[in-house]
Amino acid sequence: MRTASAIGAVLAISVCALAADDPAPQAQPVAWDDVPAVRLWKAVSLGMVSASGSQPRSYAQVKLHVRNTGKKRVVIDLAGSHLLPRRRGSCQRLGLGPPVVADAATEREPGTVCVLLEPEEERAILMNTCCLDAHRPAPGTHRFDAAKQPLPAVRSKVLRWWAANPLTPQYAVNSAIWRNRSRVVVPTGAAAVRRALDLRLAAAHGGVYYQVKNGALTSLDTDGVRRVLGSQIEQVFPTAQAVYAVMPGDDHGPDLWRLAPTGDNPWGFVTDLDANEELLDVVPAGGGNLALLYAGHVAWFDHEQGSQNEVIELKTERFLSARVGARTGRVYVTVHDPRRNGVGRGDAAEGQSAGRFEVWVIDPRRGTAEMSERFWNVSAIRAGEAGIYGLSHKGVIRRLQRGRFKDLGTVEGYQALVAVGRDKVWVLSDDDRLIALHPTTGRPLFTSDARVAKDMWLRLDPVTGDLTYVTTTGYFIIRGEDGEKRQIPDPSAPDAAPADPDADDD
Repeated sequence: MRTASAIGAVLAISVCALAADDPAPQAQPVAWDDVPAVRLWKAVSLGMVSASGSQPRSYAQVKLHVRNTGKKRVVIDLAGSHLLPRRRGSCQRLGLGPPVVADAATEREPGTVCVLLEPEEERAILMNTCCLDAHRPAPGTHRFDAAKQPLPAVRSKVLRWWAANPLTPQYAVNSAIWRNRSRVVVPTGAAAVRRALDLRLAAAHGGVYYQVKNGALTSLDTDGVRRVLGSQIEQVFPTAQAVYAVMPGDDHGPDLWRLAPTGDNPWGFVTDLDANEELLDVVPAGGGNLALLYAGHVAWFDHEQGSQNEVIELKTERFLSARVGARTGRVYVTVHDPRRNGVGRGDAAEGQSAGRFEVWVIDPRRGTAEMSERFWNVSAIRAGEAGIYGLSHKGVIRRLQRGRFKDLGTVEGYQALVAVGRDKVWVLSDDDRLIALHPTTGRPLFTSDARVAKDMWLRLDPVTGDLTYVTTTGYFIIRGEDGEKRQIPDPSAPDAAPADPDADDD
């Protein structure tokens, strides 16, 4: 009996030992529905995940890499967080919106983009993005890291709204981001959408070239660095004081905005614009005041009052131009009152009048305008930094001096007065060639090889004397230095934004 008991005890011990060697049953992972979502910036700051971005497509898309660094399941909400360039300040920061492929992430509730990660799992998701810095270069070959801080509430709200409305065009979202507005304005109607997508414009100031294509505004500086400055841009007016642009407001009507050179909120609202007339030029007149040149009238914007009023009524937009007096700050505006043939009364005509040119002066202190001079002895007139110029009826260049036009030289046959710059006046010869004239003597400085039509819309860089224009074949500039015609890279071309040689590429 003692033997049997001993054997039983040994067997029991062996069985217990074997049982002790078996692995303990593992606990079931927490159900995904029970794992709370953590915003990306918060998860990174707590060390729950690591996150980086690569292969940006300018400011519109980026490949986001997210890795769970822990031993538990995590749910990370990507919407509303942002990425920082690995080399700080080298390019724009990117705000995260919806994924490019809808089912690449989970929407737990409207405005969320959730990625579910097992312990130590890594995922790569192609994300739609917005630019957060209009004054910095567009991303090229840059690498990014996820920010550990949240965005300001108004910007996070816009990005999360975009996540809930992923079909909203990127340019409309980015426009709200740049203007620091919580409401996204989307063009309505076929005409508005077509205008936003087909618009192509060019302008220059101080050697910086500004291009608008499909509503996106970019700048190209003298070092070849391209920056993305805005979206939903309908017009752009670079000046010495600031870059002004026309964008749709909350009511879908045109608003004038001012681009600040730095800061998190680059675009500042200036004023509502007349929706019934095209804005042709913006002329800063000191103290934040502006002369607004519309197709049908000239308005004075008073910065302190925050309002504008019509000061000059126009018969036509032809020959409309303006310059600011360096000493007085007065704005001199050239206008044209076309010839009227009158109405026939038997063998006679009543109401006939010859075409005339007028110079109006806006007093910046009172915000009013008065006609200063009226001329019949010119066939064209234009104002610029060097003064007010005209063409005689024989095509001789003339300059306004002490209320009278004086001929400069004896060359006849110039068919158009194109632009007046700081150190040259551009005219068009009778064979459609651009000629640069000395502003004091009228002496031809050089003739450009470029041929342009008389009615072509040319914009002047008042600092360099360059002329810019756009055709169906591209963006062009005629250099004020020597008249050479050059084509500017298309802003949407693959090589339009050259890679930053100092960018991280590993």
